[in-house]
Amino acid sequence: MLVGLDPFDAASLSTLRAMLSGLDPEGPPKLTSLMPIRRPKAMCLIPGSFNPPTVAHVALADRAASEGYDSIHFTYSVRTVGKRQNGLAPEDRLLLARVAAPDGVGVTISSAGLLADIAQAASEEFNPGDLAIMIGGDKLEQLFDPRWYQDRDATLDRLFIHARIMVAPRRDDAERIARLIRDHPRWAPRIEMCHLHPSIAEISSTRVRQVLRAGGDASGLVPEQVAMFLRDVAAFSPPVKLDGQGTDLYALRAQLFDLVLDGRCTREAPDLHLLWKLAHDPGSQGRDLRALLANGSRAAADSA
Repeated sequence: MLVGLDPFDAASLSTLRAMLSGLDPEGPPKLTSLMPIRRPKAMCLIPGSFNPPTVAHVALADRAASEGYDSIHFTYSVRTVGKRQNGLAPEDRLLLARVAAPDGVGVTISSAGLLADIAQAASEEFNPGDLAIMIGGDKLEQLFDPRWYQDRDATLDRLFIHARIMVAPRRDDAERIARLIRDHPRWAPRIEMCHLHPSIAEISSTRVRQVLRAGGDASGLVPEQVAMFLRDVAAFSPPVKLDGQGTDLYALRAQLFDLVLDGRCTREAPDLHLLWKLAHDPGSQGRDLRALLANGSRAAADSA
C-alpha cells in the first residue's frame, strides 16, 4: 500500500489526469497501466467504478491471488456502462484504487466500458496466457442485458474468446446467479462462481456513500487509508453551513484542483493545503476565496 497518501498532491493528480485524458472512449479499446506490466501467465482484471474502493474490492483481489493469478489489476473505465459519472473525481478513484490494492495488485485504466472491449484491449496490450475478469452478480445481469449492445450475441462471443468470467454473488443471490448462468448455456462453460465471506460480499460502494452522507464513519467498510482520505477531503459528507447555505466541501477541493491542473493558475506551486483550509473558513477570506472559485478565477489560487 501507499504510505502517507496526500489528498493535495497536485503532481500525482496531474499525472493521473493526463493518463485519463490520453484515452479516447470513441477510439479503439485501449488499456493502460499505472505501473509497467510484464507479460503475465495468468491475468485477472477486477473492473469497478471505485466510488470509493471497499474492502470487498480487496477481497476480490485476494481471491484472485488465491486462484493463482500472477497479474491482478483493479480496472477503472473512463466510460462506465450503465453509470452516470458522479461522486469522486476520476483522479481520486485511481488514487484510492492504488492505496486499496493489496501488495502485488496493480491498477489499469480502460478507454472502454464494455467487458468485451476491456478483454480485447487486455489481450492486445498484454497478451496474457490466461485472462479472467472478476465481477459481482449485478454485473452479470448487466452483461446479458441486450439493451447495452447492438448485437449482444456477437459481442459476448468476442468477450469469451478472450476471457473467462468469475462472478462473486452477494449472500442471498447465489442461486439466482447460478440460474442466470444456466439460462445461457452458450457461454456458461466460460463462467464460474467464486464466493466471498458473506460479511464481505454485502459491502458495496453504494453502502459506503450512504453511511458517509448520513454523517457516519466508513471504517471497516473501506481500507484504513481510504477512510482517512475520504475524511480529509470531506467526500460524501453532509453539506456544511457556509455563506448562509449548505456547502459541499469536496466540491470546493475539486474546484481548487481544476484551477491548478487545468493550467489556470499563474503561480507555479500554490500551497494547496493552505488553500483547502482557507476554502472552508467561515471568515471573510474564506468567503472571498469561495466566490473566486465559483467564478472559476485563477486569482483564487494566486491569492494564497
